[in-house]
Amino acid sequence: MATTMKDKKRPARGAGVLKMQPDKAFPQFEDKCWYKAKFKEFEESEGKFGPLLHLTFEMLTGEMADGSPAKGKECRAMLPQELTPKGKLYAFVKIFEGKDLAIDDVVDLSAYKGKKVLVFVENGTKEREDGTPYQNVTAIKKMKIVKK
Repeated sequence: MATTMKDKKRPARGAGVLKMQPDKAFPQFEDKCWYKAKFKEFEESEGKFGPLLHLTFEMLTGEMADGSPAKGKECRAMLPQELTPKGKLYAFVKIFEGKDLAIDDVVDLSAYKGKKVLVFVENGTKEREDGTPYQNVTAIKKMKIVKK
């Protein structure tokens, strides 16, 4: 999927390849509910307002907000597919890349599989059949390496 603002067309589907577009700010969260995780996979879908990406992260350590073990549990982020400077997807890709992107840069999400990051997890408003809330990744940040 490669588009630019110049094209003004709906992005073509395909293998998580995105082209950087010009555009809007990503909210900063307090340091609570952050978990070590690795990027596992992505899936494309069609939403009410356009194409979406579902990014799946596998937790590596800790406990979830509800007290259940986090290790091995998967949490997802659902983001619009548009890759623009102030979009949610850009904030995620910037962490994966470790740098700002230039307009017309192309990124391949499959290259980030296995990348370790910190994810911010929040309980969603919808519940599963067993009454537990869905948990959503709403932000990521670089995992800090502490030398001892």
